[in-house]
Parts: sequence; structure tokens; C-alpha cells
Amino acid sequence: MLEQVRPRHPLPTSSPAASRADRPGANWVNQNVIDGVVNLVGTTARKSGELVRRRIDQGVVDTVVNGSGTFAEGSGQLLRRQQNGKVQFYGAYLFIGAAVLAALIIAIA
Repeated sequence: MLEQVRPRHPLPTSSPAASRADRPGANWVNQNVIDGVVNLVGTTARKSGELVRRRIDQGVVDTVVNGSGTFAEGSGQLLRRQQNGKVQFYGAYLFIGAAVLAALIIAIA
């Protein structure tokens, strides 16, 4: 049969809450210092997130996305007029594009 082993040092019977009640200074530090730091960190994080959302997300990202959508719509309407089904115009556009590209390459080099 197995023999029961007893610990050399008995475990404490009092809970941490009971020991805190015996130390009122620890309770004051918990309520005023630690809770104050936690509240400050939470408030600062919330304000930082609001600033990022308002300034960067709505101010920069939304402006860029809306601008690219407007550009795509305008260029699509312009190109729609150019698509008339005549092969001669498509050849002319291809020649003009190649000439502009060659001019850019020469200007850069």
C-alpha cells in the first residue's frame, strides 16, 4: 500500500485577499498607483487609435482610394470614346504610344 507523504512546510491557509486586508498600504497602492497606470495606458491607446483612424485612415487612405476611383472612371470614359472599331485608329494609337515611349527612353539616356 502507498504511504501518504506529508510536505515539510505546510501550505498557508490564508488567502491573498485576507492578507491584503491586513496591509492597507498595499490596497492603496493597488487602487491609486497600479489602477492609475492601467487606466492611463488604456485611455492613451484609445485616443491614439482615434487619432490614427481620423487623420490617417479617413484623411489619407480614403482620399487616395476615392481619387483613384475618380481617375479610373474618367480615364474609362475617355478611352470609351476612342474605341470606335476602326483599325486605322488603333494602329495610329500604337504608333503614337511607341513614339512617346522611344522619346522617353532617349530623354532618360
